[in-house]
Amino acid sequence: MRLCADTWFLLELANESAHAVRILKDVEKGKHILFVPVLAVSEITNLLYQRGASLLADAMIANLVGMENISVVDINLDIAKEIAKIKHSFALSIADASMVATYKIANCDIFLAVDSDYKTAVKQNIVKIKPLTDV
Repeated sequence: MRLCADTWFLLELANESAHAVRILKDVEKGKHILFVPVLAVSEITNLLYQRGASLLADAMIANLVGMENISVVDINLDIAKEIAKIKHSFALSIADASMVATYKIANCDIFLAVDSDYKTAVKQNIVKIKPLTDV
């Protein structure tokens, strides 16, 4: 499956959630491809730095960037336009809109998120969210 990670999923990895770690192992084995929006990288780095866990942030990012079946998706002109459309349509923050834009542009099957801000996008079948236990 093609998975898109919201910052929440990266935080779950940082917290060593069993389900998140299992999904990452499945990605390593090639069962899934994981797309990580670059703004999710920025957000998780900021959160971990605020917690005083800069070494964890640096190690986590190095691991994500170095893994074969993970793609960190940069913002280019096409994604920037899509972010603006999604932000406008769903009243999301730029960061949350970038997550949805990455999901759409990468043609993902599952969005690894729990944020209630995505409720309208889920209702309109823009993104599909499943509990980590079902991935």
